[in-house]
Amino acid sequence: MLALKHAFPNFGEAVDTLAQATALANLHPKTSPRFAPLLLVGPPGIGKTVFSRAVARTFGVPFHMLQFSHATGSFSLGGLDLQYASGGPGWLANTVALSNCADPFVLLDEIEKAREDSHHDPRAALFSLWDDSAAAFMDDGLKVPLDFSGSRWIATCNDTARLHGALISRCTVVNVPPPTQDQVASIAMNIYAALLSDAPWGRHFEPQLSAEVVEVLTDHHPRDIKKSLVSALGLAALRGQRYISAKDLVRVKRRPSIGFLS
Repeated sequence: MLALKHAFPNFGEAVDTLAQATALANLHPKTSPRFAPLLLVGPPGIGKTVFSRAVARTFGVPFHMLQFSHATGSFSLGGLDLQYASGGPGWLANTVALSNCADPFVLLDEIEKAREDSHHDPRAALFSLWDDSAAAFMDDGLKVPLDFSGSRWIATCNDTARLHGALISRCTVVNVPPPTQDQVASIAMNIYAALLSDAPWGRHFEPQLSAEVVEVLTDHHPRDIKKSLVSALGLAALRGQRYISAKDLVRVKRRPSIGFLS
């Protein structure tokens, strides 16, 4: 948890919530941490999805994501009766119930962007899944109760105005601020260390970024840091060097876009 807080300094409140649940679970052997669904609210591109993946890695359980901007009906989560041509189990049953882990992390990305009408709301199943009835959730496609009480939920949102108050009341709402300049510097160094650790070519580069490179990265959007670093490392590899320079990052940032607007 301390490492997670260091890697994502602007998510401190969310990490504290998870740490408290973990501390309670540690009071009794073989107890799994339990907490209310986390609703991460903040502007786009500040790392909410990346943070959620890192949380799942920290807990050592599978990570499943449903993008609500693509969800088109109430059956996305809860299934659809087989009497309909497109009927069948919902995404949750297909993804979680048929996996080998009963308590994964489930990320509902951009939950406020679900397309709904007077008959269908893709978020409707959450009124059951986010309270005690999750232990006997009825998927409309399977018609048998399923126990989803072990699932750990994280939802991301840019604005809560489009969310039902009863749904918000079921969550722990965490307002995630954009990182400060100092926090961006820390995030950049953590991303660089993770890149070198994960990539087979990572050992060919210097383990630390120079102060000049970190200074340039503090002007980057958090979402763009990893892409910029990978491109800069590619430029360094072309030169046969073990380090990237501030000029590499400037070249990456100035690279023109491809398409009709370029």
